[in-house]
Amino acid sequence: MICILFVKYLCGCKNGGVKVDDNAEVKKKPKLSNNKKRKIERLANDAKLAFNNGDLVLAEACCQKILQIDADNGDAYLVMGSIVERMGDLQRAKSLFEYGLQKKTGHRMLLAKCGEINCKLQQFVNAEQFWNHYTTLYPGDVAGWHSLSGTMIALQRWESAIPAAKEAVRLAPKRAELHKNLGVALYMGNHEDEAEEAYGNAVMLAPQCVDSRCDLAKILMERGEMDEAREHFHKLIELDPKHAIAYHSLMRFWQVKEYDDLIKGAEALCESAELSSEARIMLSFGLGKAWEDLKDYDKSFGYYELGNKLYREGISYDVEDDRRDVEEIKQLFTREMLDERCSGRNDGAGLIFIVGMPRSGSTLLDRIISAHPKVIDTGEHDFFRKAAGVLSSDNSGRMNLIKLIEQSDEAITAAAKSHIENIRRNFGAAEYYTDKALPNIWLIGAIRLILPGAKIIHCSRNPLDNCLSIFAHNFEGTLFKYGYDLRELGAYYRVYLDMINHWQKVLPSDAYYNISYEALVADPEEQTRRIIAFSGLEWDDNCLSFYKQNSRVRSASLAQVRQPINKASVERWKRFEQQLQPLVDALGEAVEHS
Repeated sequence: MICILFVKYLCGCKNGGVKVDDNAEVKKKPKLSNNKKRKIERLANDAKLAFNNGDLVLAEACCQKILQIDADNGDAYLVMGSIVERMGDLQRAKSLFEYGLQKKTGHRMLLAKCGEINCKLQQFVNAEQFWNHYTTLYPGDVAGWHSLSGTMIALQRWESAIPAAKEAVRLAPKRAELHKNLGVALYMGNHEDEAEEAYGNAVMLAPQCVDSRCDLAKILMERGEMDEAREHFHKLIELDPKHAIAYHSLMRFWQVKEYDDLIKGAEALCESAELSSEARIMLSFGLGKAWEDLKDYDKSFGYYELGNKLYREGISYDVEDDRRDVEEIKQLFTREMLDERCSGRNDGAGLIFIVGMPRSGSTLLDRIISAHPKVIDTGEHDFFRKAAGVLSSDNSGRMNLIKLIEQSDEAITAAAKSHIENIRRNFGAAEYYTDKALPNIWLIGAIRLILPGAKIIHCSRNPLDNCLSIFAHNFEGTLFKYGYDLRELGAYYRVYLDMINHWQKVLPSDAYYNISYEALVADPEEQTRRIIAFSGLEWDDNCLSFYKQNSRVRSASLAQVRQPINKASVERWKRFEQQLQPLVDALGEAVEHS
């Protein structure tokens, strides 16, 4: 039984498990004889061989013998840490690796293990230090640069990840996984053209790699290269007949015109007992869209309902939490408080925040405004949430609104300046920027407080159409937990409506503007002119031909916004009128007043 390691080196000891007498006199370590060196080498080889063969007891015994001869032996700590890691105790393995590295600074494998174990423990700031040290000592080792870039990606420090990923590619240009990793860093850092090239290189080097091909297909769709993207998705299914993302994308982003082999294959796969819940969810939403295209609305809704049911089983949500948050917002962000704090300040002039429920027309509006030559579209990001979080963070892990509004004018102005600089640094210089991060719907008060010169445009839509569109989409992440049950969705919509009614009452008309999706599609030119004027821009005809833009679209509406405005989605809910009765009941007065 492996127990001596835990007792001698781990239990209750300092510095990762080795007892140290703080008052002991530091003595010079005696030089090892050649015989002892040869014995240590043999034991180290035996320990590594035993470990590789799964004989952990023998491996431990060899390490103990090594440490009796040389208490600072790095190879012994490497194997000991690896034994503990294999047994599942990552924290103690980390202690052993790091203590061994203290004894043998620069030990190549220990240094790498320290980086790896910290990544496994999601202690990425620590991991960064080890991988930076590793690449300094061993700049020719591609694994170090690859691991450093991966750590930077985990920390969402894209601009630091990119040069490390590029160095890995330079050292080993024929390795497809390095090009893929570079593509991720470039894509997340908003260098889409370079990201597309990196993904393309990965596919060229490893045509059978489905992950790289899938990433390439997605980025091609965002760019509007739909035919090429479609070819890649079909190739994905050829390479992997169970590739749920490919099936989902082909049904979701292209019009389904017949009950063909694609749909039959997706249905068969969806019923497979071996399929993961995540894959079944994706296929369900894709099949819901396919059967809606084929006008079999009963079958369509059945698949939408299945996908939502499966997704809802994996999350925790209580609408009362959102209701309490709205009440706090209403109490704290009053007209009087905002008028007083914003008086005489114009921070954020040129920033245009587009907010609203998902699937309310926000992407369409963003494309219209960003078609203006003076505007840069910054897409969806969390830059403002982070800026507000600096002012409002506490130990709860949530935004402390009381702490936010109690900040000094100087602190708020500094946060505004930092946010604007961050936008310019990441997206380039421009007079105007759009930001359509939908979670900002909860930060309207913070936007007004920190950036009183910014414009806030709220997109609204018929609640039944809006909620149906949410129910028919599987959103990535966990930001929209309310969207997977019709009753919860309706209850949340009423909470959201209460919050929006508050902002309409307390925000001035030159800062807050509401545009309904139905009004926009009914009279595009008139409504577009009003939006452009509110934003502080001069009129430009490009805003009416927004669908001709070549810029990328990162949203579920990437296909629709490349077409002229049409009314195809207005009153879509009537196709499912009978199935939506629980939603109608939950919405209550919200339906009557829509």
